[in-house]
Amino acid sequence: MEEAGQSAERRAAELRATGDRHAGAWAAGALGEQRTAAALAHLSPVWTVLHDRLLRPGIAGTNIDHIVVGPAGIFAIDTKNRAGDITVTADGIYQLTRTNEGYARTRYLQNDLNNVIWTAREMARLLGAPVMPVLCLAGQRSSQMATVQSVRNVSVVGVYRLVAWLETQPQRMDAEFRTAWVEAVVRRLPSATLHAPTPIGSRARVRHPLPSRPRRPVHYRSGRTYRNRRASAMRQRLAQPTSVHPPPPRPSRVDSCLPAVLATLCLVCLLLIFIGISVIGKAG
Repeated sequence: MEEAGQSAERRAAELRATGDRHAGAWAAGALGEQRTAAALAHLSPVWTVLHDRLLRPGIAGTNIDHIVVGPAGIFAIDTKNRAGDITVTADGIYQLTRTNEGYARTRYLQNDLNNVIWTAREMARLLGAPVMPVLCLAGQRSSQMATVQSVRNVSVVGVYRLVAWLETQPQRMDAEFRTAWVEAVVRRLPSATLHAPTPIGSRARVRHPLPSRPRRPVHYRSGRTYRNRRASAMRQRLAQPTSVHPPPPRPSRVDSCLPAVLATLCLVCLLLIFIGISVIGKAG
C-alpha cells in the first residue's frame, strides 16, 4: 500500500544522517503531502487517488505527489508546505516571511509553478491525454485562502478546499474512460515506494537510446601491401616509352609586327594620293 510523502521522508532521513541543513525542508514537504492525502481521502468513490508516483523511474526529482483521476479528468497535484503568508496574484505566488530580526522578506515562488507545469506536460505526453496541473498549499496558514485562483493555467488551491473544488469541476469522462485511464496511470507511472529513485545528489540523466544505423564495411589493408602496390604502379609508369614532342616555334617579334606595319604604310600612301589629287584640282 502506497503512502504519501514516503519519498520525501526517505530523503529527509538521508540528509539528516549526513547533517545536511535541508533535511528539515524535506520533512516539512512530507508532512504537507500527508495533509493533502488526508484531505483527498474524503473524495467520493468515483475518484481514484494515487500518491508518490514516478514520472521517470530511476531518475531523482521526477516524482509526482498526487495523481487524481475522476469524472473531471486527470489532475497532477503538487503539494507545497510553505511557511508564512502566501499571496496569490495573476502574476505569480509570493511568500511573506519574517526573519529572526523581525524583517519581512518576500519570495517569488516561480519554481513551484514551473515544476507542476512541467510535470503535467510530461504526464500528458506520456499518457496521451490532457492533464490539469494543480498546486496545493498545505501550510499552516493555507486555510486563509478563500478562493481558488489560476496562475499561468495552474489552479492554486488550499488543502482545506481541495476536495470541494475537485467535486465541483465539470464532468469530462464517464466511468469506462476513467477505468482505462487509471489502468494507464498505474502501468506507466509506477509507485515510488517500489522503484527507489537515484539519489538527488547524483548526476543521473535521462538517456534516450538512438536507433542504430548500419555501418559501412571497413576494409583494412596491410601497409606493406599498399606500399608495394604503389611502387609497382610507379615502376610501370616509368617503364612506358614516352614520346617527346618539341615545342612549336614561337613567332619572332618582327613577324608579329609586320601586318601592322604594312597596314600603316597603306594608309599613308592613300593619304598622300588624296592630298595630291586635291592640290592638282585646285591648281587647274
